[in-house]
Amino acid sequence: MKILVIASLIWLGSACALHKPRPAPTVAGLTPTGGTEDASMELSAWWESFGDENLNQVVGAVLKANLDLKVMDQQVAQQQAMTRLRRAGLLPQLNLAVNGNLQPGQAISIDLPPSIQDRLNQPEDPYAVTLTSQFTLGYEADLFGRLRHGRDAAQADAFAARADRQTMALSLAGRTVELYLAALETRARLKQLRSTLTLQQKQLALLKRRHERGLADLLAIHQQEQLLATTGAQIPLLENSLTTLALQLGALQGRTEADVERLGKRVDFPSLPKLPADGLPASLILRRPDVAAAIARLKAADHRLGEALVSRYPSLRIQAAAGLGIAPNSPTGVEIGDLGQAIADDLQNIFDNPTDQMAWNMGGSLTVPLFSGGRLKAQIDATNTGYQAMALRYRKTVIGAVIEMSNSMAAEAAQRAFIERLLVQERAVRATRDLAMSRYQEGLIGYQTYLQAELSLNQVTGSLISARRQMVSHRVTLLRSLAGPISTTSGGGK
Repeated sequence: MKILVIASLIWLGSACALHKPRPAPTVAGLTPTGGTEDASMELSAWWESFGDENLNQVVGAVLKANLDLKVMDQQVAQQQAMTRLRRAGLLPQLNLAVNGNLQPGQAISIDLPPSIQDRLNQPEDPYAVTLTSQFTLGYEADLFGRLRHGRDAAQADAFAARADRQTMALSLAGRTVELYLAALETRARLKQLRSTLTLQQKQLALLKRRHERGLADLLAIHQQEQLLATTGAQIPLLENSLTTLALQLGALQGRTEADVERLGKRVDFPSLPKLPADGLPASLILRRPDVAAAIARLKAADHRLGEALVSRYPSLRIQAAAGLGIAPNSPTGVEIGDLGQAIADDLQNIFDNPTDQMAWNMGGSLTVPLFSGGRLKAQIDATNTGYQAMALRYRKTVIGAVIEMSNSMAAEAAQRAFIERLLVQERAVRATRDLAMSRYQEGLIGYQTYLQAELSLNQVTGSLISARRQMVSHRVTLLRSLAGPISTTSGGGK
């Protein structure tokens, strides 16, 4: 009957929960679905959409060797251990204790008649021996779900830790791609400068030949030499920029050397398909790991609130113990040489009659909080406040993600329009430069007019390189804000 009552209480506890976890609130029209248990949290390789195998290898090397990610891996492992610790609290705890004791015995020193004294047969060197073993079983019946709330909170924390790790991985991937793009821009500028330098050297040679024929003055030659020096002075600075970028990339991989070759040799920017005309659905941000982490922490706070609420109700703990003991001692002890045989005899007796030698007990305790000086209420208030704070942080995270996605799409569209106008300007300035060169050679205009056209072309060409790099950077920001690749067809992301 007692066992039936206890089993009924345990079943009642497993069937009733005083606090049902609440779903994440709807923010910006987005309602998260699913839970932390069914999310794989695999990092989507959005950088592969650029079609650059060398870039894929560089990002992969960073994600494999980065020290900050390795630290996050340890934090994830720590949270997973805490989850196992909380889960173990739902299971019975079984322990074994073995105690042994050996101490000198004491012979009886009472004066007795010789005949009785001889029959006692006291050992000359007596020893007293005891050996006991005990199994203890403890189990707390989770009557109102307190232990389950603690376990679920730990699971949500572990999921949040994994999501934080993926958030950092996304950030590192974005930073690596930006370094790669910066190196690409630097090489494109170097290519443009060297091409311009070659052209300017040819123009200087032409000016010198015209000067020899009396068709150009010495001032034009000096101006062209100054232009050559100005152009050439930028090359070592750009080459040093490549080394600096390589050092930064090495630091992301936990290295201190600069390997410029790892930044590739590409000088053309990847072509980007246009975004869907009807935009991208805001629901894509729900796959962001920082949003997933915010949801998980909100769930953890909700479970901790449930744990605090349940702490006001009774708790039932069941305990049981069983043990065996041997004490191969006569009233006056045992000779040291006879201890082995005496212990063997007692063990044989236990094997022959185990029920007669075993001692056991079983009991339970029901604890009901009556007065705590406001501690329980303060704990509930603290956890409830923590839940409200997590709800606000979740809302802020979602709103920030939506704004980041919207800004990235708008910035890319504006940058694309800017590049189209730059291309028109570049064609016009190049035609102006070519016409000025032709007219200067014919003696129709002065060299200063041609020089101004050449400087304008260099400026527009450099601006075009920077604008193309910036447009790719806007796409990188968009892919990072969505934590994955997008479909450029009408209908949004996949």
